[in-house]
Amino acid sequence: MILATGLWLNKGKNGTYMSGTMGGVRVLIFKNEKKVEGSKQPDYNLVFAENKPKEKSDDNAKQESSIPEFEPRADNPFGGDSDSIPF
Repeated sequence: MILATGLWLNKGKNGTYMSGTMGGVRVLIFKNEKKVEGSKQPDYNLVFAENKPKEKSDDNAKQESSIPEFEPRADNPFGGDSDSIPF
């Protein structure tokens, strides 16, 4: 096996999710809250988002990134809450 990236648990306004980065890509994992019991739907969904590094000004102070911090929404089709992430 090859380790691709590490993931961290995050608590947003709408629940818990996992996130990390792989190169210039942000990796997010959400519990599938819309899963129907007994169905063949996945337990979790893996999502990729653009992740631009923060820029530095001339005095080396970090500026805000042009991409806002990701917050899962309650109407997120991938779900946004999980109290039982198994890993």
